[in-house]
Amino acid sequence: MTAKALAAVMTGPGKTALRELPIPHPQSDDGLLRIDLCGVAESDPNSFRRGDLAPAILGHEIVGTIERAGEAARARWRLREGDRAIVQEYLPCRACDWCAKGEYRLCAGAQMDAPAALRIGMTGTGTAPGLWGGFAQYLYLHPRLVLHSVPAGLSDSLASLTLPVANGLQALAVEGGLSPGQAILIFGCSLSGLAAACAAADAGAGAVIVCGLARETMRRALGKSFGATHVLTGDEEGLDERIAAATLGKGADIVVDASSDTSGRVAATAIKAAAVGATLVLGGIGQVPLNIGEIRRKYLTIKPVRGHSTNAVERALTLLQRHSGIFSAMPSRSFPLSETANAIAAGNAELSPEIVRAELRPWK
Repeated sequence: MTAKALAAVMTGPGKTALRELPIPHPQSDDGLLRIDLCGVAESDPNSFRRGDLAPAILGHEIVGTIERAGEAARARWRLREGDRAIVQEYLPCRACDWCAKGEYRLCAGAQMDAPAALRIGMTGTGTAPGLWGGFAQYLYLHPRLVLHSVPAGLSDSLASLTLPVANGLQALAVEGGLSPGQAILIFGCSLSGLAAACAAADAGAGAVIVCGLARETMRRALGKSFGATHVLTGDEEGLDERIAAATLGKGADIVVDASSDTSGRVAATAIKAAAVGATLVLGGIGQVPLNIGEIRRKYLTIKPVRGHSTNAVERALTLLQRHSGIFSAMPSRSFPLSETANAIAAGNAELSPEIVRAELRPWK
């Protein structure tokens, strides 16, 4: 009799159902992960609301234990059965120049518009073997996946934060070029925004300014514990003046938009708040017009926010180990698979402002 795994399958917009899917038997070059915990990512509520990926198993912020792995897979991943691992969501070709640099997010084969593209948490159950997401008991480990060993002593809850923390590090440290003494301005009190504040303080930044919305009362309060020297309310009058005061009139050396604002307000404020020669790492720009004249006058560098490199993932694991107490203190809630819809709602900052992290424990 074929063994089966329980999974919370998104069946349509805002709908999920518990289903049993066959567990594949790994060959020499692939494997199987027993999922211990999967966090609800910031993108999951939107994917659940749209439902355009259905039927699919959402979830990609996964930590688990290698249940089975073939000989070639063990050699490639440098992991053995029984080892704990986190999984990057991309399935790169592993052969191009971007892959050679560990920039799997930029591999042409890893883009969702590529032919026969696969991605953890975004691939439908109709694509064999079906276990492509973290809201399940098991995950199929495709040969092209990139895995990272979980350091001893790092809890499952903390390990599952690796990818969103890596997003913050990618934006601030890798793209922004963080160095000691700089003035850092971060828009958004998302997990990646708070992680960026922690990384800035850890690197010895001067001013670390976090801007959150008025409704993000709890998250803004957390800013101080994550290393912010100034916590501002971004949707109140006088923000430009308060940023200028916090940077002693010089402006911010690095500005990170962790809010994914699409209105253009954050981008416009970032340009005003930037010091001469600053780097702006912006998300959610879309079709918003930018003040090219001011960008030229201030000699600004603008970079996009886009996922995480392997470098950022490894740095995230180090940051989580070094500041485990800060990250462990974040308000969070755990849910079983039977309450996946509730977990996704809890992961929506607008619906659940009282917590930062929602997580699913598939064996609970």
